Amino acid sequence: MKSLRAYAALAVATAITHGRYADAKNATTLTPLDPDGNKHCTTEINAWRKTLDSTLKDYVPSTDPNPETTLSSFFTANDCDALKSGKFTHINGESESQIFVVSVTPAQLSGSTISCQDAVNEWKKGFEAFSGQYPAQYQDNSGVYATPNAVGLVSLLSQDAQTIYCGTPNVCDPGTLVCYYKPSVLTANKYPVTPELWHKVQESFTLKPKIVAHAEDHGDCVEAVNAVRTVAGLELPEFTAAGQEAKMRAARSTPPAYENALYNLTCKQIDEGTVDPTAADGFTIIYATKAGNDPPTAADAVAHWKSGFTQLGTTLPPAFTATGHRDGKKVDGTIYYDSAVGGFASIMADDSRQMRCYDATGCTNSALICFLSAPTLVNTQAPISDTTWKKILALYEADAKQITLRPRDEQSNCLTEVNEFRTHKNIGLSPFLVDSSTSSEDPNTPLSGVPKTFTCGALRDGRLPIMFTGQNLSLMYFSGVGAMCYEAVNAWKKGYKQFNGVTTLPAYNSDEALYQSAAATNFVSLVSEGENTTMTCYTAEGCAEEGLVCVLKPAVFKDGSVPISQDTWTRVYTAVSNGAGAVSVYGALLSSVLVAVGLSVLNF
Repeated sequence: MKSLRAYAALAVATAITHGRYADAKNATTLTPLDPDGNKHCTTEINAWRKTLDSTLKDYVPSTDPNPETTLSSFFTANDCDALKSGKFTHINGESESQIFVVSVTPAQLSGSTISCQDAVNEWKKGFEAFSGQYPAQYQDNSGVYATPNAVGLVSLLSQDAQTIYCGTPNVCDPGTLVCYYKPSVLTANKYPVTPELWHKVQESFTLKPKIVAHAEDHGDCVEAVNAVRTVAGLELPEFTAAGQEAKMRAARSTPPAYENALYNLTCKQIDEGTVDPTAADGFTIIYATKAGNDPPTAADAVAHWKSGFTQLGTTLPPAFTATGHRDGKKVDGTIYYDSAVGGFASIMADDSRQMRCYDATGCTNSALICFLSAPTLVNTQAPISDTTWKKILALYEADAKQITLRPRDEQSNCLTEVNEFRTHKNIGLSPFLVDSSTSSEDPNTPLSGVPKTFTCGALRDGRLPIMFTGQNLSLMYFSGVGAMCYEAVNAWKKGYKQFNGVTTLPAYNSDEALYQSAAATNFVSLVSEGENTTMTCYTAEGCAEEGLVCVLKPAVFKDGSVPISQDTWTRVYTAVSNGAGAVSVYGALLSSVLVAVGLSVLNF
């Protein structure tokens, strides 16, 4: 019979054989996981990095021929138990010879061999340790960096290419992976990741919205706002677009206030409409939201901000009160926390502002977020001056006024300007024709029943109907610059911007989102391919500034039908987006009658 001592010795031997006492040992080298020993988990690491930002540089597999030498001191100081727990000093060595070591042991493996994907998935769990906050400057084993997975996560987030060696430590549990970066991927007292890249990590966990510049130069937002600010009768100085930002800010640099505010935005704030307009020191934030993942366009946002006027009444709006939230529904200094009111007051500022705008997607709602500098909402200061407010009230008074349509004579009917564009060699469309049947119509009611629905506000806002029951005709129209033909054609041409990324036009119907914009329908009408289409233009009178309404027969649009063939659309869109078809001002002046320009009604 075996003695108790013999049984104990056998138990110890068995335990060692099964690895239960292996944690007391020290490894001496690493065994790569891939068969060729030359990938070092870079395939899996880079795949995840690309999901965050496709432009990130790839991590590079190390070609270190002697990992046992590189890790000699580290292995001496840390046994298998330390490697398994991840509780060790990550920065090892001196100055330029420093290495950065991380390890990972997924609990669910229970002694099974770890894979590179297991390791990446486990390190990603380190995101929870940051509680959604931007990582602090790196301090080994301090604060959040006492959590091994948090350290592993930030080691994967360098904006630069890093060299990495990964493998399982010999004599230790096969469920542990150790990787080292040489040179060290992190530096003590430095931020481990850029704010931009960290925000992308937050996006991947759906805590924060995905943020991208609305346009490369913020230009269309500025253009949409200036269309409001510069109308006759208001004539405020134009806003300007901010310069292009660097693609990615260095992790160790201090981000500007607007960037911090942008990356601190949460899905909750966007979904609830509680973005603080004063969140960025030196800036005012104005924004518009929309259900779904397609952010508001610049036109959508301006329309939302313009609607804020209706909440202000007729007395001079109050000074702004910085409380962080709106106090009920009262018209007091907190009303500007309403995104429409705050936006309206901001775009009515007396002086010019610099503007930068971003799309925020990935939440229940999407948003267009714009930063204005200098700020427009300042505590205890009225955002709209008395002079500007009186102009606004006067302009709104005329908003509901109905227009009348006066036929244009042959010299000012805009056919010359329109056909100069349509017959350009790169456009290749047939010219529009004169409609001889219009001569018998009553000049005051050229469109039966239509004038009753036409108001100055609808014309300015792009809300005129373009199709009419029982009439085989459609409209394109323009308001501004004295209703001059060449200005109208140039404005209609710009409608191509509404189709960015649209390779195939959808069939027309009144609910199709793409055709809700007058800019879009005007452009499609301008480049329609009918060979016998007639055009008759009228001056829209009765408003502070004249407009232009042109009737096309037969109608360009038909329910359920695509208005332009694919071949024509591809050719024309390509030509116009490349700058073809410029309308000659000289030709326009020869063929257009200059009309007196009165005060313009505010573009609301």
